Amino acid sequence: MEGDIKTLNYLAGFRCIGAECPDSCCVGWRVTVDEASYKRLLKAARKAPASLGSRIKSGMRRQRSNPTPVNFAKIRLAGDRRCVFLDADDLCRIHKDFGQDYLSETCTFYPRVLVRSGGQLIMGSTLSCPEAARLCLVEPDATEPVEIAAGHLPREPAGVRDFDRPRPGSNDQGAALITDVFCQLLALPDYPLASRQFFVVHLAAMLTDAMGRQDADAQILAGIEELADADVRARLDSEFTQLQVSPKVAIALIQTILYARVNNSTGGRLKTLLEQVAEVYSDRLGRPLAEWGPNTDENAAAMVESFIAFRHYWSRHCPDRLDIHRLNYSRAYLHFRSWADAKDPTTYIVHMLVSQALIRFMVFSHPRLVEAMQNDLAATDPSAAEALLDEVTVDVVQRLFRDLEHNAETVKLIRSTLTERSLFSKAFATYLATI
Repeated sequence: MEGDIKTLNYLAGFRCIGAECPDSCCVGWRVTVDEASYKRLLKAARKAPASLGSRIKSGMRRQRSNPTPVNFAKIRLAGDRRCVFLDADDLCRIHKDFGQDYLSETCTFYPRVLVRSGGQLIMGSTLSCPEAARLCLVEPDATEPVEIAAGHLPREPAGVRDFDRPRPGSNDQGAALITDVFCQLLALPDYPLASRQFFVVHLAAMLTDAMGRQDADAQILAGIEELADADVRARLDSEFTQLQVSPKVAIALIQTILYARVNNSTGGRLKTLLEQVAEVYSDRLGRPLAEWGPNTDENAAAMVESFIAFRHYWSRHCPDRLDIHRLNYSRAYLHFRSWADAKDPTTYIVHMLVSQALIRFMVFSHPRLVEAMQNDLAATDPSAAEALLDEVTVDVVQRLFRDLEHNAETVKLIRSTLTERSLFSKAFATYLATI
């Protein structure tokens, strides 16, 4: 592979931590095996000791329905839901005995995601990997754009999807160009981060309005040029900072989503966390989760006061850490998910801000942070408070991403809740930026 790869700073230094990982991607996940890796492993099995060769042959199952070169087989899970190729030390037998070249594409590149835009290779990552989430979220320069040599990759990927997929009837500018502009707006100095997110919301709405028009390209460029004007940004910043909104609507929405997820039969680490968060509010509101109901104004109103107190404490004591987490999350999300995957730019930004709102709710309501607030840790030991905030934020983000990637019901629940309430709008995106 030739040329440089455009990526973010934290990915340039990413290394799998193997057996030290607190939530291994080799446990509970049916890993996809591409056709080339499948055939390579079967060939290796014939030369391996009988016990390992037999494990390789029985450890992969061909896709019986619509196999593709990328999704050709799955790795089986043992009774404890561990990958059948994991040894007692939580290390991969395939990697140990045959080397990295024999790993599947998924095992080789996860959590990295490679796409191509206009001939430029772009590398993002999912944050369902605990180490990727840690590297991404806690350092101030983690999501600064960088370029790395293609030789930095473990090997050349077998297939790279196109980041720019124009829809019929549209004249979209390249998705990567729009993503760059969004990220540049988020990085602007001299404005609060929430205002910068509002700039992104405003531009996304302009791009959405331009889609499908004969002069779409000109309208898109005009929207980008408008946000480049400092006077326009100053006006938007003034409009946004004067908004006086309560988080009640967002809390009601979050409550609906989280209540449904807690009552979903699928388990997982996110569900465990949500049950702990529910316990925090049950204790403060004097009634158990079972009595909340899926969504009522009374419940939302009762939760708002507690949430505001939690948010106020950490915003007052650790504003810089919160901004670092929020900015890095936003830029990593934009880099990882193409807006061309969404119906339109506004829908795309709403999804980003809803996930951010869910994260902030779970972080501020996390039992460890609530206990730290009650003990006034930020006043007595500021460094310990910041370290705890970092740790909790990384854990919450990783759990949410893991659930979104492996529990289709969670994705369906969020999308259907937003659709039923007609919340894919500039107004709601603006509201979310205040949470």
